[in-house]
Amino acid sequence: MKTQKSKGGFTLLEVALALIVLGMSLVVIYQIFSNTLISNEAISSKNTAQNDFYFIQKQLLKKAKLSEVEKGGNITTPDQLMWSWSTYITSTKILDLYKLTITIKTTDKPHIELNKTIYVLRPTWTSSTDRQRVMDQLMTKDEN
Repeated sequence: MKTQKSKGGFTLLEVALALIVLGMSLVVIYQIFSNTLISNEAISSKNTAQNDFYFIQKQLLKKAKLSEVEKGGNITTPDQLMWSWSTYITSTKILDLYKLTITIKTTDKPHIELNKTIYVLRPTWTSSTDRQRVMDQLMTKDEN
């Protein structure tokens, strides 16, 4: 007698292979999705930190006294992050022009640190004795 094979279904091996392929595909899709979320979070965090940096920079440049800028401090930004800031200030050869290096660090998590160096023209930061000394030097040069 001949035995007849049924042609109506899948073999166990075919079903197992299909499940393995499906599982591997889902793992790859999940990794792509999670990497995309992590990348978006990092970009968003960096943009937020840059915006906070510019906010702090504006606040520092509003200060009229050099001593207030030199001492550093803490500031809360509009997005409610607490930042610690410090500055390193050096005068240049040009009267009233200062090289200002600003460093900000978050006091909350995530810990972020940013540095930026800018040149600022601040006549109110120059002391009257320094201004007089420069003026005297210029007068001496003109006389010679």
